[in-house]
Amino acid sequence: MVSFRITPNGFRNSSDRLRPLTVNEGFPLNEAADRAFQDLKQAIEDVAVVAVDESEPFEVETDASEVAIAATLNQNGRPVAFFSRMLQGSELKHLSIEKEAQAIIEAVRHWKHYMTGKHFTLRTDQKSVTFMFDQKHKGKIKIDKILRWLFELSCYSFDVVHKPGWGNIPPDALSCISCALPNDESLR
Repeated sequence: MVSFRITPNGFRNSSDRLRPLTVNEGFPLNEAADRAFQDLKQAIEDVAVVAVDESEPFEVETDASEVAIAATLNQNGRPVAFFSRMLQGSELKHLSIEKEAQAIIEAVRHWKHYMTGKHFTLRTDQKSVTFMFDQKHKGKIKIDKILRWLFELSCYSFDVVHKPGWGNIPPDALSCISCALPNDESLR
């Protein structure tokens, strides 16, 4: 730990007043504060590492609203990670079925490090998306964008399950929260 002398005005000398924090070699912490900081970092690391058990199967629940897409990554019936983003530009003009499909694709892309090489379940509240992404029906799809998405998903092992909208609460809440925001605010 690097320490330095603090004067009554809080600086070593007057030239340090305007010195950026990044230039300084250390921050004055006593040993107890430094130990507490290290313990806090370790506790956060332990919680984050324990939250996801890679030996357990994953479920991805997705939803799309008029202005956002969202997903939750679940294990043992509880969420372990969240993903959401606002739709931009031409994405806002897409059909609702395309927005729901895009939510699935982006969720799998976002959590690909968990999904690769493992069987998982996709849950959506859009029955037509369930049909589109079901491996049994891939020869019946004729829309180029959906075919590209199906090709992208072909390297994963998954089941697609329809979950009625009233039961799809976590991703629905994430995708619809922006509808409650005033017009000048947005999710970032």
